[in-house]
Amino acid sequence: MASQVSVLELDRVLMEQPDTVEQHRQGLQVARRRRLHDIESKLIQLNSSIAESAERMRKQKLLHPFAVDSSLNHLDAVNAQLA
Repeated sequence: MASQVSVLELDRVLMEQPDTVEQHRQGLQVARRRRLHDIESKLIQLNSSIAESAERMRKQKLLHPFAVDSSLNHLDAVNAQLA
């Protein structure tokens, strides 16, 4: 979808301001790289948060052994999907 919008934007720029098409194309590439970087950093933060939660749960194992095991299994499954 995003690439289709980019094509439409470039088409519009080509018709209205043909001398700025290359600059506009480069701007779209920079914006896309920035979005991908933001997504990657948010996923890394999420992974880190899940790992911290798992570590806190491991410390509670003596108090709630069955609940901790179940929760850790769920966290491991989520982390595996993020990786």
